[in-house]
Amino acid sequence: MTNPYIPSGADLASQLPVHHYFDPAILARERSHIFDRSARYVGHEKMVPNPGDWRTLTAQAKLRFSQQDWAGAQESGQSSLKIVSTPEAAMIAADSAEKLGDSEETARLRSLIFESATGAHQHGRSLALYLADHDLKPSEAVALAEAEAKTRPSIESYDALAWCLFKAGRKPEAEAAMRKALARDTRDPQLRHHAEQILGPNTLETQR
Repeated sequence: MTNPYIPSGADLASQLPVHHYFDPAILARERSHIFDRSARYVGHEKMVPNPGDWRTLTAQAKLRFSQQDWAGAQESGQSSLKIVSTPEAAMIAADSAEKLGDSEETARLRSLIFESATGAHQHGRSLALYLADHDLKPSEAVALAEAEAKTRPSIESYDALAWCLFKAGRKPEAEAAMRKALARDTRDPQLRHHAEQILGPNTLETQR
């Protein structure tokens, strides 16, 4: 039996090409053949001991967003925010509102993202990536990513810094940061997608 997700003649010991992780057609096949037919793990039950816990609602918002249920994702995200204001829930709710075409609500929810992340160092990298992904406040995104890379240098922080620099139009600096992120040949799909955007589509193959 052949696997429709693996190109004919592919080296099964190597990682799939990066575009497989971002191809809408492949996602549609995976959803119909895998995800719609099986249970999905979203976390340990001890994280959500009671019905309606904010973690449960945030996980529900993520799931609904992945299913393109924008209204449901927004509802779950906002319900979570009413209990505990977290950047994660605000990000999902804001993006859902944007998908629904509600610009006023999108702006309101995005202001909550910044408020809930202010002073919370653990959210620096996720906020920086969110800003870069949405082409918002490029200077602030770079500043957040730089602070993260300085205080907690890691593959992930260098990837975030590279992506923020790239989206801010600072390509030479982005390339330098991305090479640090790739120093250990990390196989993370998001990192490698960023690397292809910053360094070029053939960079990962030439580094092998």
